[in-house]
Amino acid sequence: MAFWNRVEHQMAELSIKYLDLWKAIGVSSNTGAGWRAKKRLPPADSCLAIARHLDVSVEYLITGSETALLDDSYTYEMPDLDYQERVERDRKRVPRSLPDDLLGALSYCGEVQMKYIRRILKLPSGE
Repeated sequence: MAFWNRVEHQMAELSIKYLDLWKAIGVSSNTGAGWRAKKRLPPADSCLAIARHLDVSVEYLITGSETALLDDSYTYEMPDLDYQERVERDRKRVPRSLPDDLLGALSYCGEVQMKYIRRILKLPSGE
């Protein structure tokens, strides 16, 4: 599967349209459609923006696989937050009217998943 096939697959998973993707990464629809039609790999900064918007790695989009880092010095460890700390940390991301256990579960979601959940639940964007 090529770069654009993986992009399309991930977009389908997240119910994202190309026009929304182009807008989110800051390129015109003509530019994005041109890359796609010519099966060209976008510039590195655009590949990174696409990967971030689709909540995948650039490596996955380009190669189709994820490689574990061999040297742990390049990884960033998230602080070990207990359940209540995660709930408090993420209060800004979801409405206060949600129960704490749902709020805790949502604290593991990335930004793209949160947008998707907000859309499904018909919640305000929260931005």
